[in-house]
Amino acid sequence: MTTGHRIRSMHTTGIVFHWPRLYDLLVWALTFGRERAYRERLADLARLVRGESALDVGCGTGGLAIVLRQRLGPSSSVHGIYPSPEMIAMAHVSA
Repeated sequence: MTTGHRIRSMHTTGIVFHWPRLYDLLVWALTFGRERAYRERLADLARLVRGESALDVGCGTGGLAIVLRQRLGPSSSVHGIYPSPEMIAMAHVSA
């Protein structure tokens, strides 16, 4: 997640979460409090190496993007995309 970019609101169809705290609580409950381990496992499956770039489509509050950024290091580029400005704002705060 990079900072300093404008957050643009676009119209979408389908189910879009606009409540980041509720989303995080739901993810915590669905993973039985093991969200970090779940994100780490997803990062393992991606098999990315330091310096590579990643795009997390449907990033929610940025949990996976944050794990990827920590793994890939400062020379990498990690971005998350989600149709809710509230969720992206929370991801920026968390990063």
